[in-house]
Amino acid sequence: MLYELNKHGNKAVVDTFGGELISFQTSDKTEYLWGGDPSYWSGRSPHLFPIIGTTKHSSSLKKHGFVRIQDLSLISYTDSEISLCLNDTEATRECYPYSFSFIVTHKLHKEGFTTSYTIRNTDSKAMPFCIGGHVGFACPLHEDELFEDYLVHFPNQEVLHPLTMTSNNLYDDNLRYTLECNQGFLPLSYNLFDSDALIFNPANVSEVSLIHKKTRKGVHFSFPDFPVLALWTMPHKESPYICIEPWHGMPALVSDGDTLFDKPYVTVLEPSTEKTFTYEMSII
Repeated sequence: MLYELNKHGNKAVVDTFGGELISFQTSDKTEYLWGGDPSYWSGRSPHLFPIIGTTKHSSSLKKHGFVRIQDLSLISYTDSEISLCLNDTEATRECYPYSFSFIVTHKLHKEGFTTSYTIRNTDSKAMPFCIGGHVGFACPLHEDELFEDYLVHFPNQEVLHPLTMTSNNLYDDNLRYTLECNQGFLPLSYNLFDSDALIFNPANVSEVSLIHKKTRKGVHFSFPDFPVLALWTMPHKESPYICIEPWHGMPALVSDGDTLFDKPYVTVLEPSTEKTFTYEMSII
């Protein structure tokens, strides 16, 4: 089911399937979010829980977890804010043996939106999880622009050191390469993503901006609750989008242990406790 949000001339659409914000338009009808064209990538802005990516060892958990393929229940809804919930089920407990509540809240503000995740442990034992966003932004924003016309700004960073993916599709935390940033600006090009996502662990920043080289227009994205950042577009597709992904967790690593408890940045909630994580987008 779709719900529409409105605030200060901005309009957004939220889908209860996956709990995703699937559209954000300003009063001039500019669409800032990726529309999910399956010829490139059918995803839009999935929520990643209770894992990021895949696990090193065999697991019944699907890539990025199960929230993205579930229909969430409505908790509350106003003109400018909506909260949706997924509670554990028999099916989720088969692959993730914990009782929980996953709550996502989307809220419009004058210049953009915030998304918050609240995870509650409703079990009688400690519960490990990873949590992340995967926000697909239209890039370019306008038909007369190119993907390569855009930059990602990393404040106060001159050099970036993304992780390297190995031949068996694991990331190696000890193998990194270097990307030069001129005054913090990383020019976008499709070949940056030939080996999949750029993962910055730790991010060393809590905000980035996606901006056009000439107009300096775009979006500002802040993620103070997330220590890891990934950038991604489908390799070898030359797709008109880029995903900005704040993570509190990591995909499968060479160094991973045997359980979710062993993963870097895993959050462990004690029974009857909860934790909230928030990211925000503002128009530039």
